[in-house]
Amino acid sequence: MKLGPTALARVRREFFPEDFKRALSLLTRWDTDDCTPGESPARMHKASLNVALGDLTGLKRAIRMARTDYRDVLFLGDDPDCDDRPAVAYDPGEEEASGEEEAFLKGIRRKPADTLIRLVYADWLDERGEDRRAEYLRVLCRWLTEESADRQVIERERELRAGLGRGWLARIRGIRVQEKRERKKTR
Repeated sequence: MKLGPTALARVRREFFPEDFKRALSLLTRWDTDDCTPGESPARMHKASLNVALGDLTGLKRAIRMARTDYRDVLFLGDDPDCDDRPAVAYDPGEEEASGEEEAFLKGIRRKPADTLIRLVYADWLDERGEDRRAEYLRVLCRWLTEESADRQVIERERELRAGLGRGWLARIRGIRVQEKRERKKTR
């Protein structure tokens, strides 16, 4: 089944480059009509990607869930504002974003397909001495704007990604992140 341009762009943005082809293959081989009477393939792909959160295992799980009962995937992944929808959790010890940085991250969340926001954010990070994150953003933008999978870009992305933090990596891809919550002290 052919993916629409929106779903294709999301797969490219949300999955790490080395997983892109496998995620694409999973979605294009999935015949949504077999398990979803009357639902549009675009809606099922969107909901499945919302559940997957850029993770191949999550995408496989979402497709399996849809094959069992497609309404479960729609329930979890159809409403972008639902607080019960899955989210990527921060790594332990990952620091909070400053107010300025939060503005960049909100801009990415609002317009996840816009690479310009990421490039301006990369310049801002450079000014603050965060060269690794800045370079990662530039490599990610290169990946997002190129049609073919350049092996050098994929390898550099993987090198730079190490140690950047799961929450930050998800947020710069426009993926929902579970914010930290204060734990209540019990006596």
